[in-house]
Amino acid sequence: MGIQLIGEKSAPLSDKAFLSGVRRGLGPVRRFRVSSAQAEAAISSRKLIHHPIWLAKILSYADRPPFPPKVRPNVVFIDAVSGYRGVMETIPPLRDPLGDDDAAAHQSALKITTAEQTRPYIKAVLDKVDRSYMMKKPRHSIEEITLVYLPLWRVKLDLAEGPDELIINANTGEPETYMADQWSASSWLSLG
Repeated sequence: MGIQLIGEKSAPLSDKAFLSGVRRGLGPVRRFRVSSAQAEAAISSRKLIHHPIWLAKILSYADRPPFPPKVRPNVVFIDAVSGYRGVMETIPPLRDPLGDDDAAAHQSALKITTAEQTRPYIKAVLDKVDRSYMMKKPRHSIEEITLVYLPLWRVKLDLAEGPDELIINANTGEPETYMADQWSASSWLSLG
């Protein structure tokens, strides 16, 4: 089986949505000073990358005697480069690469390389989930751990002031500034 990408897009992101994401990535003040035409002219390069993310499908069982336990599905995500992690409320749609652009996209190097290495990170996320329960904590079972890729655009900009590079989600057009900032940090890789 080849790689799987997060997203259900059957067509690439439109240029209008892409430029809107670039402008949002400039920040709340600068985006109103830079028009779409200026943003488009400032783009010196645009490269599609596939960013690795581990997804763990979890079933949480909350016991409620004398009633049957309440079963709730969750998805834990772990960024395979930075260790950034959290919970998704819904399981994201997965798809195969669309065409030549997807197939030739650069894949980021993994720091968390195996499903077994994700287990302590999953446990750390579930421990945080358990804190929200006042009384008896739920039981969790890991159903599946899968490595998937999030398609992102790495955009180089030539602007007098502002960021030199932006990361834009290729599915939604939203800037992924926070996630990109975590790639150079090592704080998420430690579990302490």
